[in-house]
Amino acid sequence: LPASFLGSRQWSSENIADGLALAHVYGCATFWITFTTNPNWPEIQSKLAPGQTAADVPTVIARAFKQRLNLFLNILCK
Repeated sequence: LPASFLGSRQWSSENIADGLALAHVYGCATFWITFTTNPNWPEIQSKLAPGQTAADVPTVIARAFKQRLNLFLNILCK
């Protein structure tokens, strides 16, 4: 599969190469942050219709993630 196919071997190879190039230029990372979505966040749960789960509304999950990520990055970069 081509590198344009997310998760393919070629895609992984290119991303690893990019990461190694960045480490060469800027040095190794001092710390690593993982930011994930919690489907029980109030802003997700409040948008669900009766009987729906968070997995049924990926756009709501993406929007909540983006809002929280932006807030986190604003706090981190102050």
